[in-house]
Amino acid sequence: MWLVKDFFVVPKSKGDFFWKGFMIGCIIGMGVTLLVLPY
Repeated sequence: MWLVKDFFVVPKSKGDFFWKGFMIGCIIGMGVTLLVLPY
């Protein structure tokens, strides 16, 4: 739960913003892969 809460905290630096965007991108990519894989 703390991980999800951390995503909504306003990023303090550009590096932090990039890291959050990268993490969200990976999660979305994994979700899409799991949805497409069975087909």
